[in-house]
Order: sequence, then structure tokens, then C-alpha cells
Amino acid sequence: MNLNHLWANRPKLKRPILILSILILTAGLGYFIFEMSGFANGVRQDRTNKIKWHQDNTQIYFVDLPAGLDTMEFKASITLDLNKRIHKVKFPNGGTETNVFIYDSTFLNTNQSNTLLKIKPLTKGDFTYEQDVLLDITSLQRGQYYVHYLSCGLGGIFPLTIK
Repeated sequence: MNLNHLWANRPKLKRPILILSILILTAGLGYFIFEMSGFANGVRQDRTNKIKWHQDNTQIYFVDLPAGLDTMEFKASITLDLNKRIHKVKFPNGGTETNVFIYDSTFLNTNQSNTLLKIKPLTKGDFTYEQDVLLDITSLQRGQYYVHYLSCGLGGIFPLTIK
């Protein structure tokens, strides 16, 4: 019994199987790198936060701080959206720890006349490197405020106007 003629008529599947194996390995490696880089988690988390903020009727205002923030030359301004119920301001995360304090308009005068500060901030936040630097300013009225921003490599006091 000669089986050679059966092997000769067999379709050549080596090449398609090799191509399919390479595609599966490439897709698996790409997914692994995508997950390990944390990009997928960040995108998922941002999407979840935006959906939650939208459902809560929250408005987020972004304040982008310049490099070398150490003078009063920088001024920030926010115009409140009256259609939103909750208002939050987002600052950049400056490193291992970021602390943000918002004081009333008399902060600089009080700071200059006293050596020991006993001024309570209107709102404050202490954040680690993995947290969003997000302060709730819903309770603040329109007017002039001072933000004291402290972080690794970036910090200072600057005026914030809420319109």
C-alpha cells in the first residue's frame, strides 16, 4: 500500500498557519504592552470620570500653570457656567505631592502684616502623584482669590478671579 500519493495531494497549510500564528502573537504582544504602559487604564479612568462629571452636572475648569511659577505676574480667571450645579478647578499635578490652598482677597495684606500665619484657607487639597489635583469651588462666590500652589518643582501664589 503506497500512501505517498495521499501526502502529495494534501493542501499546503504551512504558510497560512505561520501567518496566523504571527498575527496572534503580535496582537497579544501589542495588548500586553498597551496594558502595561497604563494607557488603557488612564483612558478608561478619564472616560469614567467625564461620564460621572456629566451625570453630576459638574463643570471642570482647567488652570495651566507656567513653568517657573514664582511671581504674581501670572493671573488666572474662571467664568462660571451657570447651568452647572458643581464647580471644580483642576491644576496640574506637580510631582510626588501637590498642595493647593485658596484664600480670600485679603490674603496678601494679612500675610504681609503678620509673621505667624493663622489664616485658614477657604478650600484646600493635598494630592499625591497619582491623583487629579481637583478642588471643589462650588461654595466660592464670584470675586478675587489667591491660590497658593505647592509641589515638587513648581509653586507660588497667584490671583484667581472667579467671574
